[in-house]
Amino acid sequence: METAQNVIPKNLTTYFNTVIGALNIFQTMSNKFYPEYMDVNNAKNFQIDDPTVYSSIYQGNPQLENNKRKSRNLKIEHYKIVNQFLDKYNFDKQFNSEIIGQHFFKEAIGCCYIDLQEIINDKTGLFYQQTGILDKTKWLNQAIDEVSLILLEYFKGQFKKEQIFDEYIVSFAEIQNFVYKKVIKRAKSTQKDNYIKLKQKIKQYFKELHDTDIQFETICNQIKLKTIELLDAKTLIEKQYKIQMDSFQDYISQNYGFNLTNAIIYKYCQKLKRNYVSKAQESFTPYLNFDFQDKYKDYLALIEFYLMQYFHNKQFVEGITKQDLNSNLQYLIYSIEWIQSSVEADEALFLLDSLSNYNSNISQSNSQIFWNQQFSVNVLANFKNHNKQRCEKAIQWWFDQVDQQTNIQVICQIYLILAGIKFQDDKLIFGDYEPSKRNAFSLILRQLNNGKFQYLNNSLMKLCEQVTHKIQFQIINEIENRLKNNTQDQLDNVMQLPFQIELASTQVLVFLYGRGQNQLQINLEFYKKYECLKMIIQPENGNNLTAIKDQQFSQFQKQFEEIKLKLIENQKKKMQPNDLPGSLIFPSQIYFQLLSKQDHNSNVITLCISGFLSGDEDKQSQWGELLHSCSGTVIGLHWNCSETKEFFTTVTQSLAQNLIPQILSKVNFFGVAMSAVQLITQNPYEKAHKEAERVGKYLAYLIADYQLFGNRQINIICHSLGSVIVLECIKELDKIFEKQKKQFINEVMIMGGVADVYKLQKRRWNAVAGRIYNIYSKKDLILNYVLTVAKLFDSPCGLKPIYLGYKQVINCDFTEIVNGHSDYWNKMMKLLMHSDFNNDFKFMTSSIKEIF
Repeated sequence: METAQNVIPKNLTTYFNTVIGALNIFQTMSNKFYPEYMDVNNAKNFQIDDPTVYSSIYQGNPQLENNKRKSRNLKIEHYKIVNQFLDKYNFDKQFNSEIIGQHFFKEAIGCCYIDLQEIINDKTGLFYQQTGILDKTKWLNQAIDEVSLILLEYFKGQFKKEQIFDEYIVSFAEIQNFVYKKVIKRAKSTQKDNYIKLKQKIKQYFKELHDTDIQFETICNQIKLKTIELLDAKTLIEKQYKIQMDSFQDYISQNYGFNLTNAIIYKYCQKLKRNYVSKAQESFTPYLNFDFQDKYKDYLALIEFYLMQYFHNKQFVEGITKQDLNSNLQYLIYSIEWIQSSVEADEALFLLDSLSNYNSNISQSNSQIFWNQQFSVNVLANFKNHNKQRCEKAIQWWFDQVDQQTNIQVICQIYLILAGIKFQDDKLIFGDYEPSKRNAFSLILRQLNNGKFQYLNNSLMKLCEQVTHKIQFQIINEIENRLKNNTQDQLDNVMQLPFQIELASTQVLVFLYGRGQNQLQINLEFYKKYECLKMIIQPENGNNLTAIKDQQFSQFQKQFEEIKLKLIENQKKKMQPNDLPGSLIFPSQIYFQLLSKQDHNSNVITLCISGFLSGDEDKQSQWGELLHSCSGTVIGLHWNCSETKEFFTTVTQSLAQNLIPQILSKVNFFGVAMSAVQLITQNPYEKAHKEAERVGKYLAYLIADYQLFGNRQINIICHSLGSVIVLECIKELDKIFEKQKKQFINEVMIMGGVADVYKLQKRRWNAVAGRIYNIYSKKDLILNYVLTVAKLFDSPCGLKPIYLGYKQVINCDFTEIVNGHSDYWNKMMKLLMHSDFNNDFKFMTSSIKEIF
């Protein structure tokens, strides 16, 4: 090479080096960016790996699935068209919506097919009007109203044209918010002075203290101090909300000499609602759990007593066995609006079927007319419509006739039915406590004198779940003791003995029921089901994280090889054989840390997944605040992201030591480019992102196939790069759902997520039974600037909403609360409360449900 350099002219050598450098840069960049670009682009276009896979919420109906895809693509396309239209409109002329409506109206379909290009390119003035309004502020107000109305009608026409008008109704809130936001933004940029004058008076409203504010503060303080009854508090909150909104409208009428545009009113109504809701929620916090230790112990003892009574008698006593009570309970269940999910409606019918064993006059005679003809939701709705008055009487009867102890007893009995805890052949069965069962139970609890006795029934449900955990682990620990203290020959005899359970200071003897050939096999199967969970929540080495990591990871590695084969099999379905990767690398670290106290654990688990700033530190320091707001078993996931703390140092050093000096010296421009490429493709964050993807995939199979958490119900809260773990986990669980038809996760909350917003909205979330929350803040500078270096094409969900895809995502804009990427930890209690992740505020029904 040295000889060649001496022979070849210097300028030719430089040329060859330049060409080779350019090719290296192109190859490196294309290897990284092209797959990422295609991945994001496919997500934006709602491309799916398997067109035969349909969302569970459409019950496998291809037409409904296709309508949802068309709706999403239609909105994306026409959002762009509307943006282009507004870019050309400077609010220098005023549209005439009446003339435009007449011009584009199609009588055959009773709707307008508006052409925005024709309107904006019109040179004749056909679509504009001369208002004669001299007041520029008033003129702008009317211009905003006119263009907003035209754009809303434009979207309506597009949905009509595609014959998916039902999707327009579902998406109207999103479309309205988009239109108002974009129109206001354009008006502000083109007519800034007039726009400031227009909203000046309405802004002043929020700076002043009004009588309604003082009245509301007084009510909130009374609720906090528990000086008024809980049901009265709910009524007062509802009335005060109406008074507050009426006062706001009166202020607008009195201070504007014209009808203020809906676009501005909508914006400030949303602000008013947010302020009202947050204060109302905070006032109810004393009711969310039993705040006094003695009261907590009293109700816990009562729950234990009723469960002990059932375990002792192996059948229900009193409560739902009484004909009159049973009849009214069934009608009460029918009275509920079962519109959230057909899966929850299925559970309601299952419960009604169980109740009919004690009173067959209702369910069997009436609902049989509709049974097996329609979906569960329709079965319940049809029965309710045919028996409206009787359902209303049942609600009133329950309020008047059912006392506190009977109410608690019935709640315990319904819980046992839905949780699948029962006796067969005098032996105990623990069913799977599936998310749909708990969600159905939560809906029913709202109707059972919720708040009448100065507590919320949700708190009783949590106590039932705690007692179940206590019972199960008494049995698990006893099985382990028998295994440790007896030889193999002795086990056959020892395992024939019943288990002794202590409830309400009383001992009850039970045998387990199972499919095993003998009691030894049945007990061992039960133990194996909870073996991983026991290892997590009762670690042998106490709180020593190093020992916990070694024990758990060695256990999980035994399953990794099998999981890898399943992942490869899934890859084969969507790749050519020659494209199949030679191996799927195992996660370098997975283990779990119990965060909750032992006596607070229950059969509901909240799994906390940290992001790239957490490293391998003790999860208590991050998630400790969560324990004040989240009941049940709380577990933190440890995964290998410690290198990403170096990411920011890497960025700074690369800029300071490599890129900037080379740019300033004006030499070696390809050296500058290669340094930039290396910074983007080889930084620690990139490695952590790949690791997060692996962790998510393997976690899915640990949950679904290896009973990581036994039969526990699982909620997930994740932060930052933890959202990528959740995304990959849900991808795999959705595939497993198609085979098993089982939903593994109840609810998911994403805070400051790194995961791409389009990839998340593309997901069907079949494996998730409950709601998905996206908590974001526009003040997150790390997502706004730093991570764009590593992921050029991704749009982090921590900066923007995940719009309606196949399943609704609840977007919570906490820009006013969260000031940065790490600030979520400091605001954990507020985030959980304002988003209502724990379903604590769902007791607020009737007129106030539009707020909560």
